[in-house]
Amino acid sequence: MADTRIDSPPPTQVAVPSEVAPEEKRIAFDELDEKLERFKALRKVDSAEADKVLDELGATGPVDRQIITELSGRRPLGREDRFMQAHALAMQAMEVLDRNGGKGVKVHKLGPLNPVVAFFAQFIARYVVRSYQASAINALKNLYTRREARCLPGDPSRLMLSKARRDAERTAPVYKKNPLGLPSFIVGGAAISGLASALRNAGDFAGRTRVYTILAGVLIFLVFLMLAWAVLRGAAVARRRIELTTKEPMRALWDVVGRAGNPPKDPSVQFVIIALVVLSVAWLAIPIALIITFATG
Repeated sequence: MADTRIDSPPPTQVAVPSEVAPEEKRIAFDELDEKLERFKALRKVDSAEADKVLDELGATGPVDRQIITELSGRRPLGREDRFMQAHALAMQAMEVLDRNGGKGVKVHKLGPLNPVVAFFAQFIARYVVRSYQASAINALKNLYTRREARCLPGDPSRLMLSKARRDAERTAPVYKKNPLGLPSFIVGGAAISGLASALRNAGDFAGRTRVYTILAGVLIFLVFLMLAWAVLRGAAVARRRIELTTKEPMRALWDVVGRAGNPPKDPSVQFVIIALVVLSVAWLAIPIALIITFATG
């Protein structure tokens, strides 16, 4: 007898819904990146909305706004197409300044004292120039190092910044030479010792009579006046040559790098302050001599 049973259909398999992949969890970097991009996009077109982003980031004042502006700029170089040219010009300017910055300083209208004052003025000019060179090459090296560290893998800016950094590191010892080729403490010690000896001798000389006291005061006044004039003249010459040689090339380089603050400044203002202090001491020499003369008379 034929089998008339009808095969029952296979049991229906209930489809179990597969686990839905959760959305990718947002991390702090995503939120910060989004806010910085929003601020960058709105900064020049909608200042009100840009200010709202600043509020979200906790920025309140002008300096805070500058900080966020610099954080929103991701490119390590503002104009990478001109960077190597600007770097080469800055290094050339440093070389030219090194050869010419501290030589040929002249003074006038001092009669027989011209050679002496010119010698000290040239020393001051050379010292100011070398001090500037040391700070400038350090600023370049630090700037290049920081920008190189910001480069993403494969960024063509990295190769340029790496080469520029190596240039700055190799030339740094050249631009940090001592003006006299002697350790600073030896030069400073000799100067202080000589000045103290001269003042002591002037004091011994002044202790004899009133005339000698007044003459000693005049002598001290002239010595300090000569030193002050030498410092002022040397610092002024150094400042003019630094500005003529490196001011514009450095400014151009900082502009090409972009959002890097200000280029290094020369230290001539510090020497002007020193000269004013010396000049003040000089003007006190004669009144002190007169006071001593009539107080002990």
